[in-house]
Amino acid sequence: MLTKTLTYFLLIFIPLALSAQDKTQYSAKKDRITFAKSTSVNFSKINDDWFAHVQNDGSFFEGNAIYKTYLSKIKEQIEKKYPRKYPQTVKNSTHTFTADTPKIWRNFEGNDFGGSVPNDNNMAISNGNILVSAVNSTLCIFDVTNDTLLKTVSLPAFSDTLSVNGSQFDPKLLYDQKEDRFAITYLAGFTDSTSSIIVGFSQTNDPMGLWNIYELPGNPLSDTSWTDYPAIALTKNELFLTVNLLKNGGSWQTSFKQSVVWQIDKFKGYTGDTLITALWSDIKYNGSNIRNINPIQGGDTLCGPDIYLLSDKNFSLQCDSIFVIHITGTIADPLAQMTVECGKTDKCYGVPPQAHQQGIHTFDTNDARVLGGFIQDNKIQFVLNSVDTTLGSASFYHGFINNLSDLSTIHGNIISDTLLDFGYPNICYMGTSGGSGSSLIAYNHTAPTVFAGSSVIFYDQNDNYSPYIILKHGLNYVNVLPTPNERWGDYSGIQRKYNEQGKAWAATSYGRQKKIGSIWYKITGTWISELASPQLASASDISSNQMNISTYPNPSNDLVFIDFEIQNISKVKIELFDLNGRLIKQLFNGDVKPGKNSLRFSTHFLSKGTYFVKISDKRNMLHTEKIMIQ
Repeated sequence: MLTKTLTYFLLIFIPLALSAQDKTQYSAKKDRITFAKSTSVNFSKINDDWFAHVQNDGSFFEGNAIYKTYLSKIKEQIEKKYPRKYPQTVKNSTHTFTADTPKIWRNFEGNDFGGSVPNDNNMAISNGNILVSAVNSTLCIFDVTNDTLLKTVSLPAFSDTLSVNGSQFDPKLLYDQKEDRFAITYLAGFTDSTSSIIVGFSQTNDPMGLWNIYELPGNPLSDTSWTDYPAIALTKNELFLTVNLLKNGGSWQTSFKQSVVWQIDKFKGYTGDTLITALWSDIKYNGSNIRNINPIQGGDTLCGPDIYLLSDKNFSLQCDSIFVIHITGTIADPLAQMTVECGKTDKCYGVPPQAHQQGIHTFDTNDARVLGGFIQDNKIQFVLNSVDTTLGSASFYHGFINNLSDLSTIHGNIISDTLLDFGYPNICYMGTSGGSGSSLIAYNHTAPTVFAGSSVIFYDQNDNYSPYIILKHGLNYVNVLPTPNERWGDYSGIQRKYNEQGKAWAATSYGRQKKIGSIWYKITGTWISELASPQLASASDISSNQMNISTYPNPSNDLVFIDFEIQNISKVKIELFDLNGRLIKQLFNGDVKPGKNSLRFSTHFLSKGTYFVKISDKRNMLHTEKIMIQ
């Protein structure tokens, strides 16, 4: 049984002189709570795994079905107010898409579909090249150096020795580069009496070994609430976990009670000692509870002892408000306090419309909550789902807080496409030198003529973006639920490779087929990618199976020549794609010999514009080359 001791105290602070920006010296309730370790789990020795799973009918379960109805009405308002216009050649953009593209170094299939929707892709990779990937039903551990899947375990099997009830869901993973450890959180149960939060810490840098597991209450305030939708970040001393508390039953307004922040001593978790936590609750702005709080991770290193957290007005059709929450110290600091400010952006965000698939099929895009962010050089970048009001399409919002002392200057860009709908972005820092503000954003894409896949885009710190490149082309539309409106995933995963400057890994989703018995099912798959910044990739593509490439002439209006060098005999596929990720032509599919090889093709059939040539072997994407046709 879970044992815990509780010490409650209310921190009340003397109000300070406030600016017109409405900075609030916040009198939050802070409860200090300790938890004994529930169990230790040896990942490599989990063998009795039935991979059992119960899937409901796919209702948008945040509180109850009334929430889904309310959100659907907002989507109807969005689509009526901003009707979809595609294809359209003019974008509503002040930024350009002329930065160099990032490079894909490796690709492989991640967690297999386990019957659970949405996919909820998340991942973490260590400095030693051990990658842990999660979806809503399973955890997979890969040795990416040796290209090996070490083990797959279901979430119920991972927490089998605990007394948790019901389905386990919403996994989140982080790698602590300072302590060389992994951390995981996920949830269990959908009612106040069954809701639990599982928090795990690896004892070493080997996630195949022992983990210390703690069970935190999903109803910590004992007020008929249950916990939903976690978000996590690490600092030098602590793990921060934010969740929503939802009441049993009621309307959408009354189902949401509040968002709370768990502040957890990570060192106690790594050693398996009694876990020391602080629970921040009653987090308000102008008397209203702030919803869906996202903690902000450090860029190239861990921040701390303080941390920033972001939120916004999730259900607004158009809004310019960003809430910036600051916790100023560790659990042990008696002077630690929370402040809440509301900043204003120069570009509005809003609830995205449903994303379009083939035929009548669509994807849920949820609301406009903050989905990810990082802080570097005291500046924050963040991303969220949004709407492009010019195109009427599902897009994403890339925001910048460049001055934390003046939140009247928050900048934002809407990233969209004339054909594709975008959704569920996540972001990581990709700077290769001190002070660089470059970043990488991975996200999902779909269209009535493009199967659901995933993409990545590079930001070069000068309000300039690369053309997006495809991480994975969809192989089919998704049709898992009994209704045409499918779940797309509540988040994607991306992490900077901390000991390899200019590199990152991402876990995203795509549409595919899977044969179960004699029936082919249209499901979501997980795709894991190793990525490199343009600056790093342009120097050499050593990790791309030792492939060196030159393309000429580029731009071209006649013939294009691609010379490439490969070390071993390999079956190679070379394909040409347009800027929207549509396959134009398979240029070659066959064996090539070691050494230098040359491909040439005519551009006679191509219109003026940007195209991508992709070279892959039977397992990995080896290289993506951008060509311009005059």
